[in-house]
Amino acid sequence: MASRLYHHVLEQWSTSPVIAAVVSEPYNEASTLFHRKLGFEELTRLTPPDGKQRMVWVWRKPREAMLQAQYAVAIDLYKHEDTTNWHKLNNFFYITAGLAAALGFTLGKEGEPTRSMEEISQSLAMVICVIGLGSALAFSQMLRYGRRYLGARKRAAMELEEYMAWHGGQRIVGRETQADGNAWLKQSPTGLIMMLLPVLVALCWAAMIGILIVN
Repeated sequence: MASRLYHHVLEQWSTSPVIAAVVSEPYNEASTLFHRKLGFEELTRLTPPDGKQRMVWVWRKPREAMLQAQYAVAIDLYKHEDTTNWHKLNNFFYITAGLAAALGFTLGKEGEPTRSMEEISQSLAMVICVIGLGSALAFSQMLRYGRRYLGARKRAAMELEEYMAWHGGQRIVGRETQADGNAWLKQSPTGLIMMLLPVLVALCWAAMIGILIVN
């Protein structure tokens, strides 16, 4: 009912911005989501004489051309971030494969090694494992923050779609996210798997370091 009333007011009021002041102590998350869904932006926060802080929201009549341009930019940024994450994962696999090959070559030399050569091989293998462990941990963090950026880009696109839906647009990125059992559409499990793969490899490198120390 409240959304219909707001929608009617916003459709009729076109001469100036619409201002809404909402009590923000205690914080009202439902009200915040409601106003953002309708396209309101937080303007400021103030405390009148009654001592209760209020959050002031402002709504300006949308410009269709601007919304379309912003939506195109939001989608491009979302695709760019997704592609960047996959490139990070590919580079991680290349580096890991190279280090694993170097480790195998170092430990798999044929013939009867002398004690000095064996010590050099063990030291070199340890260095390779440490580099591999550091690389895996570094890439896991890069993919972790890349996943966060991707989620932020996705939410931005969904917010624009939600706003444009009030004016006849269709939800594409945010389609069916509100349906029961579809919460995973907001945060793709693929991003979590991408982040956990380097962690698994890091555990393998750590185990290899332990073996080298024991030997």
